[in-house]
Amino acid sequence: MSLTNILLWLVPFLLIAAAFFSFRLKTFRGLRYKIYGAILFAAFLSDLTGFSFRADQFDTVIKMLVLFVISEACWNLLRIKNRIAAKVLIFCCIAVFGLIYSSWIFQGPKNAERLWKAETVDRYKNDQAEYVVKERRLLKGIKKVRVFELYKNINSLPLESKIRTWEAAEGYYGADFNYRWSYSYSGVRLDLISGKDTLWTLGEQFK
Repeated sequence: MSLTNILLWLVPFLLIAAAFFSFRLKTFRGLRYKIYGAILFAAFLSDLTGFSFRADQFDTVIKMLVLFVISEACWNLLRIKNRIAAKVLIFCCIAVFGLIYSSWIFQGPKNAERLWKAETVDRYKNDQAEYVVKERRLLKGIKKVRVFELYKNINSLPLESKIRTWEAAEGYYGADFNYRWSYSYSGVRLDLISGKDTLWTLGEQFK
């Protein structure tokens, strides 16, 4: 297990700790809040439009920044004069974090790169556009999860738009997949094939 993997896995926990010290910092508070607002607005637009960066690391950085902003807001609950209420609310925030980041927590630092970047397993390009299919191997509790995501690249911009997502059944976690592409007037079509079986089809016509 490399030191890099350990540090990558620790990032969200370190950010929560850093947010505690930030919430106690009074200097540049107005400027910080404006920057926080811009970060949340950018994340909202990304979620609303379905656009993301082709380089997954940039999307993960945005998620980490959002985590930092929300963590600082949660630490502000300590300012509540009723100490019992403050502790209960902080505990609820920790519980929500555990639920949202359960995959990150259970994955552990061994393969932390997968948490920051999905693997591009195939791509398709024609005169109209370029498409890629990415694969993520995650853990949800003790359950191994394999997720395929179909994206369309946005012209010459460093952006992509998510078309569809499919989570493979647990029995196919270690299976080999082939990818069969086709294109029609309604858009791209991707068949996910294991052995002789077409397990699922992703495409723009299935939005």
